[in-house]
Amino acid sequence: MLWYVAGTADYARDRRLPNGQAHLLFNLASPPSLLARAPAEGERRFPTSWLSGQQSEYLETASSGRVALAGVQFRSTGAYALLRIAQYELADRVIELAELLGDGVQSLRQRLLEAAAPEACFDVLERWLLQRLERGREPHPGVVEAQRCLLRDAGAASIDRIGRHVGWSSGHLVRSFREQVGLSPKSYAGIVRFNHALGLARNARQSWTDIAAAAGYYDHSHLVRDFRRYAGEAPTTLIARATPDADSVVVA
Repeated sequence: MLWYVAGTADYARDRRLPNGQAHLLFNLASPPSLLARAPAEGERRFPTSWLSGQQSEYLETASSGRVALAGVQFRSTGAYALLRIAQYELADRVIELAELLGDGVQSLRQRLLEAAAPEACFDVLERWLLQRLERGREPHPGVVEAQRCLLRDAGAASIDRIGRHVGWSSGHLVRSFREQVGLSPKSYAGIVRFNHALGLARNARQSWTDIAAAAGYYDHSHLVRDFRRYAGEAPTTLIARATPDADSVVVA
């Protein structure tokens, strides 16, 4: 998915929830900040362009002044195809894009800055993506099928059963999945299940016990633990927060 957002944010901080996908982002105005999970890590600012690899926990970002961002949200194996890098090396990291692809990405960002409208940004990004994908790596059909099974079953499918389905041992499935998706199948399944439960909570009037059962959790306590792990807070608090988009919530 290609996206573009511009304007002035009416909030100071938002929390990006893990969704099983990697992202490219290009800043076209005031640089956003990535807030540290631990005080010793410090705040990082991103004035140009960067990649957010597969995340197993939430990220908190802050913006001020005029916001303008263009981005690419990949399917789960898309970043591997584009970057030709083992995705476990990028997991739980946010990296300047030039560090991965060299200074040539600065000319891409300049073309985005010069684009007259969001549609023109999309044209620039699409041409660049297609050119890189001509030299890309094709994800293995076994990994694609395993990821499809986990999405279809909302993270509930047995890893051993998926391995037998694609004709691999569990060990080979884990190694290949980590290389091409960035997370282990078990970790990816947990994020898929969390997002399924979050979608149920946002779109249906059910008790949390019913949501936990429908999403494949052992019980309500299990659901609460996962919400705290992936979103940093209890389900009822998370649902009450404003949502700038489907994968984030306002925290300040």
